[in-house]
Amino acid sequence: QERLVLLSHSSQCEYSLRGHKCRAFLHCSETLRLLSHMAGCRNQNCDVPDCNISKFLLRHYGVCVNDTCSVCTLLRAVMSRKRARAGQV
Repeated sequence: QERLVLLSHSSQCEYSLRGHKCRAFLHCSETLRLLSHMAGCRNQNCDVPDCNISKFLLRHYGVCVNDTCSVCTLLRAVMSRKRARAGQV
């Protein structure tokens, strides 16, 4: 699920967090604004685009234990590669 990867990336993106244009993802700064909104959003019927689905995906990822989950597999692979690279430094 690409949205889950983008949410994860945007929450840590040094470029977007400093107000600069991200070089990795086109919608990084918009997603960072969405994450900021989501932090305080308690509306289950929120009309902010992508808010409800993003909250659902993050909640799901936080509790998912299925190694073959079609929602979580992509982010798990990205995080695994990231950990592997960090170990090589």
